[in-house]
Amino acid sequence: MSLYRCAVCGSSKVVSETKQEGYNKNKGILGMALFGLGGAVAGTSGNTAVYYHCADCGHTLNRCMSGVDKEFLEKYLLEPTNAAYVNRLREYKKQYPNIEWEEPIKEKNNDVEISRQNAYEKHNEEHKRQSAEIQRMRAEYAEDLEEIRQQKIPVEMAILNALYKTEKPCTLLEMQKIELSCMIYSNQKLSAAARQLVEKKIIEKITENCKVYFKAIPDSKDKAVKMLEKI
Repeated sequence: MSLYRCAVCGSSKVVSETKQEGYNKNKGILGMALFGLGGAVAGTSGNTAVYYHCADCGHTLNRCMSGVDKEFLEKYLLEPTNAAYVNRLREYKKQYPNIEWEEPIKEKNNDVEISRQNAYEKHNEEHKRQSAEIQRMRAEYAEDLEEIRQQKIPVEMAILNALYKTEKPCTLLEMQKIELSCMIYSNQKLSAAARQLVEKKIIEKITENCKVYFKAIPDSKDKAVKMLEKI
């Protein structure tokens, strides 16, 4: 960090210079009267003054930024994105506009947020489309679904039937399209049963691209049913 900072703008581009203090005319006249021409030197002061010139704002002052302010400012500048320091740096920026700090740009964060929002909207539209498809299928297979209801197939068994009909993980909505017995249950009922099967380690939950998939763990339906029966 810099040795000095400007007391006006906070810039670190400060150069110090030493100057002889001014000439005292009365002392000079008195010196000449007493000692002749050489006595005129008595009018000069033996003191020197230090001045600080800022290359950014152009001010030349006999003082620079206080040591306390400089110490704290440079501490905050070491971690300019630290959330605890940002507010303090904002205050310093108002008082000292030429400190080496700019408000963090949030464009990248905005881009991420927009991307997430787009992904969510896309997922939501797909969910609506699939839900409408399920409603259509329920109307189309109304008689078959009524017969399945009478068989009283447990919701856990309906989920296992769906998962062992496909060789890849599927969502709850996909289960309903794969296995009609899943259609007789609401999404809430299917979701609760799937969560219990996950807890019992009979099926596995996979989250990918804002979607939740389920996959059977045992390599055969018989093994899965036996695990379910034991529990």
